[in-house]
Amino acid sequence: MNPFSWMLIGLITGWLASQIVEGGQYGAVGDIVTGIVGALMGGYLSGILFGGQGNLDAAGAGLFTAGAGAISLIFIVHALSVRSRA
Repeated sequence: MNPFSWMLIGLITGWLASQIVEGGQYGAVGDIVTGIVGALMGGYLSGILFGGQGNLDAAGAGLFTAGAGAISLIFIVHALSVRSRA
């Protein structure tokens, strides 16, 4: 799985998060950028943890962890921005 695929997953995840979560301090663009960064982090960790670039299992794990990384980072950023406003 290549970083371009991870970025695409992050872009989609960030856009979905901006549609679902209302009141985000950074808006849709911030959520998309955060999603891309989270997906790159998750995809990179997947490569370290699961190894193997060529097999199908590693590709599926890369997509899954890229999505999970994007969701996690968006959640953390939203939680911190809500707490800082209170």
